[in-house]
Amino acid sequence: MQHDVISYFMHLVRIDSESLNERAVADILKKDLESIGATVEEDDCHKQTGGNAGNIYAYLPGNVDKSPILFCAHMDTVKPGKGIKPRIENGTIYSDGTTILGSDDKSGVAEIMIALKRIVDSGTDHAPVEILFTVSEEIGLLGAKGFDKSRLKSAFGFALDSHQVGELLIGAPSQNSYKAVVHGVEAHAGVEPEKGLNAIRIASEAIAAMPMGRIDFETTCNLGIINGGEATNIVPNKVCLYGEARSHNPAKLERVCKDIVHALESTVARYAEQGARLEMKCEKEYEAF
Repeated sequence: MQHDVISYFMHLVRIDSESLNERAVADILKKDLESIGATVEEDDCHKQTGGNAGNIYAYLPGNVDKSPILFCAHMDTVKPGKGIKPRIENGTIYSDGTTILGSDDKSGVAEIMIALKRIVDSGTDHAPVEILFTVSEEIGLLGAKGFDKSRLKSAFGFALDSHQVGELLIGAPSQNSYKAVVHGVEAHAGVEPEKGLNAIRIASEAIAAMPMGRIDFETTCNLGIINGGEATNIVPNKVCLYGEARSHNPAKLERVCKDIVHALESTVARYAEQGARLEMKCEKEYEAF
């Protein structure tokens, strides 16, 4: 069975499927799922994502009277994922170094497909199985967010997309993201700096007041990107901040996000009469389980 999984995995990673471009691998999986007797449907979430393929949902009838079980993985890969050339060296699979390998998550896809084929071919008794292969996971879980979850009949399932072999994750945090734009006043830094209001300095004061890093055992937050300024002789009039917060506890996540917003709003307010202003957008990325 291991040989079959490796062979199928090598086959899959040779098919380009960067996020929003999963069409080719989706067609292969639909065909292979139908060949083992599963009913297969593709949704239209590509209309929301702007990609060229939707989520693949399949149902394999069982031959025993038991509740169905779900297996899930995603079809897309990060970049650079075009023209992948896998190779095996000393029992480990590598790319040629010019691209990713694509094991995230085609290893999970291969495991699901070969396990199902083995069960069907052997005639082993099994419960009904639901299979969900999603698109655009790597750019924000877009396929999973766009899938109609009311279609699922399973009370539980396995997402083959994390951690080490032999280990299971039984929980994951919610994540919120934010973008803040701090506006100041532009001026020539060498001629009349007093006429300017440095957006980077205002932002730095807000950042110093923000919660950051490990908040407690189940809550984290991070400011990951700062963009601002045009030249060293210009008082910067704008700086953009991009960050996130995560927690297994919804109340803690909300509190941390409020603290971030408060740090920015209160800091910018101190400079409002001089022309400072704030644009802030917070988004819920996904829920904890």
